[in-house]
Amino acid sequence: MRIAVDVMGGDRAPDEVLKGALLAREELGCEIVLVGPEAVVKGKGVQFVVAEDVVKMDDKPLEVLRKKNSSMHVGLQLLKDGSVDA
Repeated sequence: MRIAVDVMGGDRAPDEVLKGALLAREELGCEIVLVGPEAVVKGKGVQFVVAEDVVKMDDKPLEVLRKKNSSMHVGLQLLKDGSVDA
């Protein structure tokens, strides 16, 4: 199973999200695809997709829709395209 992980999602992102994703890879044996800014996702020893924009908690809905290169949008697009399973 291939799982996309938005490393910028969550209260303690990206550090805790990265730790959890890498732990899941080890414990569950699943394939992880990290989605987020290149400086955060590159060099972690797993496949990654660069998405430089980040959806912030105070973004208005229209702002979120306009961020086509956000980690959230890119991750959902990977799922829609069938590039990942979850």
